[in-house]
Amino acid sequence: KRGNPNKREINVRLNTGLGTPKEFPKFLGAAQYMTLYNEARANDGLDQIYSAETISNTEKGNNIYRYPDVDYYSSEYLKNYVYNTDLSAEFSGGNKGAQFYSTIGWINNSTLLNLGQGAKENDLRFNARGNVDLKINKFISSSIDINMIIGNSRRALGDYWNSAATILPNKYSPLLPISMINPDSTNAIALAQNSGNIVDNKYILGGTQEYLTNPIAELYAGGYNKYISRVIQLTNGIDVNLNSILKGLSFHTKFNADYYNSYNQSINNKYAVYQPTWDSLPTSTVIENIEKFGKDVHPGIQTITGTSQTRNLGFTMNFGYLKTMNEVHNFSAIVLASGTSISTNGIYQPTNNTNLGLKLAYNYDHKYLADFSSAVVNSTRLPKDGRRAFSPTLSLGWLLSDESFLSGSSNLDLLKLSVSAGMINTDIPVFNYFIYDNTYTTQDYFSWDDGSYYNQSTTSLWGANPELSFAKRKEINASLNGSFYKGLLSFEATYFLTQLGDIPTQLFSKYPSYYRTFVPFSNYNSNQFSGLDLMLNFDKKIGDLEFNVGLNGTYITSKVIKRDELITNSYQERVGKSAYAIFGLVNEGFFQDQADIDNHAKQAFGEVKPGDIKYVDQNNDGVVDENDEVEIGKGLAPVQFALNVSVRYKNLTLFALSYGITGGESLKYGDYYWVDGDNKYSTEVLNRWTEATKNTATYPRLSSQTNNNNFRTSDFWLYKTDLFSLSRVQITYDLSIKKLKDSFIKGLGIYINGSNL
Repeated sequence: KRGNPNKREINVRLNTGLGTPKEFPKFLGAAQYMTLYNEARANDGLDQIYSAETISNTEKGNNIYRYPDVDYYSSEYLKNYVYNTDLSAEFSGGNKGAQFYSTIGWINNSTLLNLGQGAKENDLRFNARGNVDLKINKFISSSIDINMIIGNSRRALGDYWNSAATILPNKYSPLLPISMINPDSTNAIALAQNSGNIVDNKYILGGTQEYLTNPIAELYAGGYNKYISRVIQLTNGIDVNLNSILKGLSFHTKFNADYYNSYNQSINNKYAVYQPTWDSLPTSTVIENIEKFGKDVHPGIQTITGTSQTRNLGFTMNFGYLKTMNEVHNFSAIVLASGTSISTNGIYQPTNNTNLGLKLAYNYDHKYLADFSSAVVNSTRLPKDGRRAFSPTLSLGWLLSDESFLSGSSNLDLLKLSVSAGMINTDIPVFNYFIYDNTYTTQDYFSWDDGSYYNQSTTSLWGANPELSFAKRKEINASLNGSFYKGLLSFEATYFLTQLGDIPTQLFSKYPSYYRTFVPFSNYNSNQFSGLDLMLNFDKKIGDLEFNVGLNGTYITSKVIKRDELITNSYQERVGKSAYAIFGLVNEGFFQDQADIDNHAKQAFGEVKPGDIKYVDQNNDGVVDENDEVEIGKGLAPVQFALNVSVRYKNLTLFALSYGITGGESLKYGDYYWVDGDNKYSTEVLNRWTEATKNTATYPRLSSQTNNNNFRTSDFWLYKTDLFSLSRVQITYDLSIKKLKDSFIKGLGIYINGSNL
């Protein structure tokens, strides 16, 4: 933002609000978990480990410290809302010789945790910027922009959210009341009272020899970490009018220096946890003894870690030229050079980029338009002889509404047709430096002389290809946009066709298997994308009522054009299928009994039992394995759209924005959905397969072992990603200017909004 001559202005904005989680993970309570885990062990032919008495006492909840049932997502540990506040002020003004713009801002956000160091968690940020424009003389002007951002994020130590999602609800009580310790157990009483971390004067920290930490203890006694960041940015631009040399010629430069540094400043405490020994009566609430694990250590020393520094230097300069002849021939040209160098501590080689650009444009009476834009790009990720490439594009436009056969139409405001084509050389798919060179690494140790001596062996990662070059993005666009009835209705439609080819990949199919670690990267893979972008807008005013409705939509398809693959089964070929195709097994429901298993193709993912997922043998070879994976879905939704509505009546405005996608799929995976072994049980398992539910079950049988058969990519775990989201709603009231006319305040607005609704 820039200042305006002879216009001083101050704008102040305050936002404050709250947010609440839409949904938390849903995990089963302790009693239900233990019951189902016993069932899982029975399914595996193993003995149950939780007694009916333990499950019953847990379910009754009479002694939550002896029979814990911990819900880490409950309001006992979490706030109902997070709070956020941001305040900003802008100042601008100046005269013909110098203008200024400055802004300062402050942001404060809280988190959900509600106890110990968690209750003190927040994100603070302060920023200040100053932009100055100077008229040095009739030919030279300059700008100086300075920006500073200071960030401070405080967090309790530990990983509360990971622990909440993994620790079983019945493992231990995170807190133990001192009042439950038998008064006659003097050693236990003394041990508890000498704890360095007594919570609320009545609790000691719970745990076991296996669990020496717990997420609640971390919040109370573990300490905290502050992530501190600093950003300073300086930009200087110089503009020179060269009309004295050639009319229409100008010269522009811009230099930027950005400095970023960050570090962690933490207080790291150690703490002891206590494991209780309860009275022998199952219903007793008396702790007979406690055992201490660990030590209470509060060093009171701040530790600095994770120091990071980045410097970004950039420079660009260009000559511009504008020329009009006979009032109808309009020419423009830009020749540009730019370079950046990004240095990071701990990384020896900076990231350097240099580019040259040329733009030539012509239009006849602003009716027929042509634009040639190009760049000479340079990438140090490619071999020395292939680091430079030329990227040309060409655009043509035709303002149809200015033609005589349309200019007489009273209902047509604007109608323009344009087409463009180009070929862009890009190193984005070149994922790292030196992939064009022989690259080696160390691997496992080997020994000799009966283990007296050992060393690491060296192996090749890939071979050299000195001819590796840029990936190439070839693109064609055709657009039509128009406006009708004095802006009442406007539209824009664009068809696009893009092919990203010569993507570096290792051509394993071209080499024998024993040469695998020496296979070089080559330019080969190719993907194609095509589709339609559409924008419609309706704008109308009737008296004091104004309303605007806008719709944006994209339909996109993708296709694999080339892929290095050597596949026996044609249905597994990627060529011709979506670039975002999801491949996996196709399920046939669950095995219902042993006869069903015996009569089906053998599944090569471990022993199967009734209640396990049954897969289709696609190639009818009698074995279900990776050769039976087929396309089961598309990871990219082909239809994406957004709808915005704005209604204004006098000083009151309503705005709403929504977003939607349809036609895509994704997979449920991770421990929340793929529950086996001793994972925490989510509500996903409630409709599991049992003998009683075999005809209605929607989840495979439970297992206390690792189940490689059920939990793998298949259409059983596929779901549609269709959604329609109300992204934002805002109601604004602007105070009448008449009421402010005698005040220094020139405008005042109050609004309330909701986002991600």
